[in-house]
Amino acid sequence: MVKNVWITGDLHGDYSPVAKYYREHRYELSESRSDNLLNVLGDFGANYFFNARDRAFKERLAKFPLTYFVIRGNHEERPSVMLEKNPMSWSAFESTAVGGTIYFEDNYPYIMYAKDEGGDYCINGKTICVIPGAYSIDKEYRLRNGWSWFSGEQMTEIEKTNLLKNLAPHYDYIFSHTCPLSWEPQICDLFFDGIDESKVDKSMESFLDKVISKTTYGEYFFGHFHDDRDLENNAHMLFHK
Repeated sequence: MVKNVWITGDLHGDYSPVAKYYREHRYELSESRSDNLLNVLGDFGANYFFNARDRAFKERLAKFPLTYFVIRGNHEERPSVMLEKNPMSWSAFESTAVGGTIYFEDNYPYIMYAKDEGGDYCINGKTICVIPGAYSIDKEYRLRNGWSWFSGEQMTEIEKTNLLKNLAPHYDYIFSHTCPLSWEPQICDLFFDGIDESKVDKSMESFLDKVISKTTYGEYFFGHFHDDRDLENNAHMLFHK
């Protein structure tokens, strides 16, 4: 059992929201890292630059008595790719803390990454469907500036098919990076200026509409849009809340 569980949104390699939360709530945390689990809903930022900046972020997070469970966003490499490219420094195993397969970097075992294909996890007896990935509307900008962009940022069609096929009838929670397309009109003010939305690939959002049509849930949490809002249907957009 994990004593304390929290959920937050995108960090993008910035540890200051975690530091702020720790300063304000440190007396609520156990001294043991394994007792405190922080779920991060994508764009964590630890596998983006592949340089000292990434390392500094991961090392700063080690200062807090937290274990991090990270869902892949669209600004980071797939953990399976990290393992494939770095077999001597990455591992995968079945975690009892989250009830499923996780990946981790051997030097930073307190950071656990969910499976590329998403799927079922279980924390303290609560069932969770994890759904990673999204489309990067800043793709061209990043490529022009020589920044990382990841071709596997979204789920593949095979991964989507398998996830739909294996959905349980009900989950206590759904964690995804982006949100169902049917929820977007409520958050259109968060879209970037100068982006032609008609050219944005929204296949992940459409897929999430299929997910919520085929299962029920207690609460739904997602990141991606860089704001903190409570929506209808027991849904919550998280950034630094």
